[in-house]
Amino acid sequence: MGLTERERRIADALAQAMAHHVDANEVGKVLAFWRRWRDPGKVFALVERLPRSGLVRTGRTRGYYEAMGRAFNQHLRNIRPEAFGAVLAWAFRLMRYYQLEQGRQEHSRRRRSR
Repeated sequence: MGLTERERRIADALAQAMAHHVDANEVGKVLAFWRRWRDPGKVFALVERLPRSGLVRTGRTRGYYEAMGRAFNQHLRNIRPEAFGAVLAWAFRLMRYYQLEQGRQEHSRRRRSR
């Protein structure tokens, strides 16, 4: 099933919203949860519970979960249920790309400042 242009833009916006504030590994865990249950309601319930869960080891992790929840609520609430997983998976890939590019730019800036 293909994504509409609107859904591709939403995936991109979701990826950009999370790229600087969320560890991609945490999004990958939510994507794995989606693949198991394939229920957007369960995904939103999970993302809402995560900041208060026993999985939180540090304030940084809590911040990742809170930022992920905000981004999901902003970008995924009105997605067709049958497109939810594809949008989330595409956003996950784009997010990793944006994080990689950000790392390259930071590395390049550090090398130039030496």
